[in-house]
Amino acid sequence: MKKLILILFFIPLVISLNNCEPENPYAFSIDAKNGADTKKEVDFRIQQTIIDSLNHSKYDLVYMAKKAALYADWDVKNKLTYDFKNVNAGFIYFSDGLIKISIDGQAKNSYGVPSKITSVIEFDAETREMILNKDGFPDVITIDL
Repeated sequence: MKKLILILFFIPLVISLNNCEPENPYAFSIDAKNGADTKKEVDFRIQQTIIDSLNHSKYDLVYMAKKAALYADWDVKNKLTYDFKNVNAGFIYFSDGLIKISIDGQAKNSYGVPSKITSVIEFDAETREMILNKDGFPDVITIDL
């Protein structure tokens, strides 16, 4: 009877351990609201240099990604139609002394035709603060493809 109880206890444990995937230190997902104010999961990939050489924690990068997702539609004409790309919408990389967060999405123009949009939001690598323009607003670079 004791053997049966031990077997019944360890079978779910072994099955759950086999189903565990190791966490990728260079990727994470966040929940962000799109233009229609609905939550959507946005996947981010991280350049290895940021974690390995610059020693930024994943916690800090998640914070910056959430802040960047708030402003991804900053320069979009029809903000209510903005939607994040489904898979691998974000990329976090280091360039010119700044941490840059690139977010892909799409928005419809006045005729209802969707166009691809890439927004790049920059953060200071040391202070982890968003770069602002001369007016004190987020300096978002929007590329309409």
